[in-house]
Amino acid sequence: MPFPATYLSVTLNFDNTLTSAKATCRLYYLPQSAGAFNPTLANIATFANGFRTAFLAASQPALTADCRLSSVRLRWVSGGTEVEGDNNNGNIVGSASGDTLPEEDVIVIQRRTGLIGRKNRGRVFWPFVPKSFCDEGGELSAAGLAAANGLATMVKSVVTSNGVTFDPQTINFKDGQCKLIVQTGYLTATASRRDRRFPHRMTAVRV
Repeated sequence: MPFPATYLSVTLNFDNTLTSAKATCRLYYLPQSAGAFNPTLANIATFANGFRTAFLAASQPALTADCRLSSVRLRWVSGGTEVEGDNNNGNIVGSASGDTLPEEDVIVIQRRTGLIGRKNRGRVFWPFVPKSFCDEGGELSAAGLAAANGLATMVKSVVTSNGVTFDPQTINFKDGQCKLIVQTGYLTATASRRDRRFPHRMTAVRV
């Protein structure tokens, strides 16, 4: 898949403290003002801290107390150079009670740009879903639907960090260009991140 010449990737790193399992998901952004974001190795952690703060409200209730968003890693690529670094203002420990599903069972968040074609859409797989969020068939409960709605809202929201405002993007996997996310949605049942067919047979709710 080709990548744009300029983009900010934001990798969310998770772990389960009981099983030592790990998982990640990745989001993409661009600064609203082309010259406003010029991070260095010395200050990129400050920007990562802002993203961690922006993700707190939606991510904490979507994880159990045994799981955590352990770090937020920013990777800025522009003009043939790149700067990368993690937040240093702590992890986010989940607040949901009970046990956790295996990391391959996920809440699926859909990213939409308003443009035609699969190449202009994307998905985010949220790991470590609390068992209390779904029934045996994977259908999300009221609490699970509320958490999924919060995550979908987070994915489509702008983030302001260290005085710079960033727009959420998805990457067109054909031309390698960033596309602005204008709408998100979520599936009403958990799915396996290994199954590429699930969007066609499950109900989706748009946010």
